[in-house]
Amino acid sequence: MAVFLATYLLIEHFGKEAAEEGIWIGFLGISLFIMISQLMVTFTGDPKTQLVNSAIQDLFKFTPRVALASLLAFIIAQRVNIQFYDF
Repeated sequence: MAVFLATYLLIEHFGKEAAEEGIWIGFLGISLFIMISQLMVTFTGDPKTQLVNSAIQDLFKFTPRVALASLLAFIIAQRVNIQFYDF
């Protein structure tokens, strides 16, 4: 809900172009999260913490697929949001 409010405020105060720029900043933020989480999984931990290491790998194994689906939904929803609000 806060993302939609921020988009509305951007459109009202700065115009449609600023709102679309805000969408791409959000896209880059999520993309950065994907890259950092995948980088974290590639680090090898201490053998004493093997159970924790495998739990982290299991946790972040599906992150790219979920994040890519979220990115697609985010971009589509925000583009439609901007078009309706601008109309």
